[in-house]
Amino acid sequence: MLTGPIGLVVILWIALSLSCGEASDEERDYLREYCGVLDVFSDNLVEQQSAVSIADAMRALIRDLSSISPPTSLAEFHREFIDFVEESLEDPGSLVVGEAPKPPEPVRLKLSGAERGIDECVDAEPFKIAE
Repeated sequence: MLTGPIGLVVILWIALSLSCGEASDEERDYLREYCGVLDVFSDNLVEQQSAVSIADAMRALIRDLSSISPPTSLAEFHREFIDFVEESLEDPGSLVVGEAPKPPEPVRLKLSGAERGIDECVDAEPFKIAE
């Protein structure tokens, strides 16, 4: 029987693994679309050289994100993220330095594990948990 700090760590790791589970097919499909939209935005943003063109790229991001139907587990996060980008139109720099919303931690952990296996997320890994 494991006791002491090692036992506690093992029990916490098992509990976390069981509670997080794996991303559902619907969540994986969302990741594919979400990462694809972010990838297009990133490529588009690199080419912009004026505040007006950056704002246009952000509007395209909002449009593309709005076309995605998130699963129930991500609906609130998705809306909050679109709101965050919309609010950043006034000060585009805040998109980079501002605190972007995140999904609830258990969902984020599932997505972090799933995004490694999704081609569209390889470069972005938007839900990656620091290792």
